Amino acid sequence: MTILNQTLEHIQIGEIYNFSSPLFILIMSIGAIFCIFIIVFLSLKADLGLGIMMGVVSVIIVGLIGTCVAREPIYKDIPQYEVTIDENANFYDILDNYDIIEQRGKIFILRDKNWEDNT
Repeated sequence: MTILNQTLEHIQIGEIYNFSSPLFILIMSIGAIFCIFIIVFLSLKADLGLGIMMGVVSVIIVGLIGTCVAREPIYKDIPQYEVTIDENANFYDILDNYDIIEQRGKIFILRDKNWEDNT
């Protein structure tokens, strides 16, 4: 087996919630001001119970929007190899250690097997 080229493949392996991102903090701050405004406005103009109920609903909606904004993907760089396989190589050894991603003529694109376990 002859390695012609080695590249890194940028693969998403999961997601996290980044509650310290500036966009999340901005949305939650504006949402909190909006919710307080709804509670005060409806309590003065209509009913205190209606104001509190609409304020709670607004808090839930703003919280859901905030958590959607706070989601960030987690990526890992996985090495991939462009190789040619000669007649001296044991193909079963290659299959035991690598996943075949693509084949272009006599050039194979391989990725280390079980890369998910090394995260």
